[in-house]
Amino acid sequence: MKGKLHAIDFIEYISKPMKKDDILLIYRINNVIPEKSNLYLDFSHSLFDLVTKTYLGDEIMDSKRIKEHFDWCWNKTIDSFKKEKIYFQGTELYSYFFTLFLESFYAELDKSDKNVSKILNFWKDIFQYSTEKTLSEVEAFIDLYKIFEKSLYV
Repeated sequence: MKGKLHAIDFIEYISKPMKKDDILLIYRINNVIPEKSNLYLDFSHSLFDLVTKTYLGDEIMDSKRIKEHFDWCWNKTIDSFKKEKIYFQGTELYSYFFTLFLESFYAELDKSDKNVSKILNFWKDIFQYSTEKTLSEVEAFIDLYKIFEKSLYV
């Protein structure tokens, strides 16, 4: 019986939407600011666009070139925000996004716009301050938000 409860808890954790008041409370507890959330979404969206639109294709890109491509996209995104006097530093944010893109884009066989847009839509949803979310999505958002907070220097 105990194993079933854990399975039910897990299914609710990843699929049951939270009450809006509970989400806002978690945001308040973690000092989530809507404007910063929008900034972090802008950064993520800019990086995502650059990575997906400048990728040369699997037949050309080996692991060394993939790393070089991501580094170029990362640096270009960082430089774009520097022009606006918004500075992101640190290896934790870089590592997070590099791992994310390795697993969800570079390693993906289907890089069609339809498939790739699903990844972007997930991140748009997770960064939206007022969107309905599950507890797992809220926790993922809070974790990423905190990584951004440690990396942001204005």
